Amino acid sequence: MSTARQMTRKEIEALPPVITLATLAQALGVSEPTIRQTCRSGELGRLGIKVNRIGAQHRVVTASLHAYLGLNGSASSEPPDGNGAGQERRSTSRPRRIAQQDPGRGTRAREPGSGS
Repeated sequence: MSTARQMTRKEIEALPPVITLATLAQALGVSEPTIRQTCRSGELGRLGIKVNRIGAQHRVVTASLHAYLGLNGSASSEPPDGNGAGQERRSTSRPRRIAQQDPGRGTRAREPGSGS
């Protein structure tokens, strides 16, 4: 069995307008079951990744993935500023990780001020 590798920035930028959950998992470098669980729990929507359900299938709006990863106005399509700083500047921010849940345990949000 082969394992999927995480996509490069260029591969993510070249994705079609709508992708599957499997492609989203590969783009984020997590497993497909993790993405499906995260989709079911509504976490993808809270992260700003738009998922449309069509019958039993889910489709992800690629523009929302680009926004989540901070790829809007990618450096490859923007002209560098006059001093060339745009060419050497690298982002120090990392995309937020999607929490992986133990299949036997759910995560609960605690109310502020609760004792336990």
